[in-house]
Amino acid sequence: KPLEDQELDNIEIATSLPSLIANEIVEPTSWTLEYKLPISILGKYTNVAKPAPGIKWKANFYKCGDKTSHPHWLTWSFVDKPNPNFHSPGFFGILAFE
Repeated sequence: KPLEDQELDNIEIATSLPSLIANEIVEPTSWTLEYKLPISILGKYTNVAKPAPGIKWKANFYKCGDKTSHPHWLTWSFVDKPNPNFHSPGFFGILAFE
């Protein structure tokens, strides 16, 4: 289910790229992306409570660029598989809450 506009407005995003990229960037490019997702959004769609300090979750984050002139894939926590297969919990990284 897509998020509602009000929920999207509560997600904070910071990136080193422009907010709009009109044409595909074809040369190798380094960039950063950060976002802050309120736990209340997760709580609305799942049975999750606010994690206490010290709680650890396993997760991974992905960037899929399979529909570009230079197909590429990126993971936050390295996935050691010969072909893209991101649904591999054994390779998830640790999110530690403070």
